[in-house]
Amino acid sequence: MSVRALVVDDQPVIRGNLRLRLARLGCQVREAENAYQGLTVYQEFMPQIVTLDIVMPVVNGITAIELLREIRKSGNQTDVVVISSRLAAREEFVKEGAIEFIAKPFEKFDGLIRKLEPLIHALDPENR
Repeated sequence: MSVRALVVDDQPVIRGNLRLRLARLGCQVREAENAYQGLTVYQEFMPQIVTLDIVMPVVNGITAIELLREIRKSGNQTDVVVISSRLAAREEFVKEGAIEFIAKPFEKFDGLIRKLEPLIHALDPENR
């Protein structure tokens, strides 16, 4: 069984790159282009890890911080990694339960995946 991952980002290039790289690590990956869609996919897919951009258009009143709060309220042990250029928001998102805050822009996706790989490895039940 592979790790379920959800990529929430409004930029198709970033979603696609993360999806491909996470899939190479053996993850089942779903995507969402905003927090509202992310909440819907989260509830259906119940991922073990979510990468969350925090600068996205607000759809139906759902923001990235509200998505993070809904994930925390669900009681599921989903790890949320925030990926954003808004460094000033780091403390707020970590306080709300994000386990990691990775600053954009990152030079290469490989560096980002190197940060995520140990977490994915730890979440994979085959490695326990």
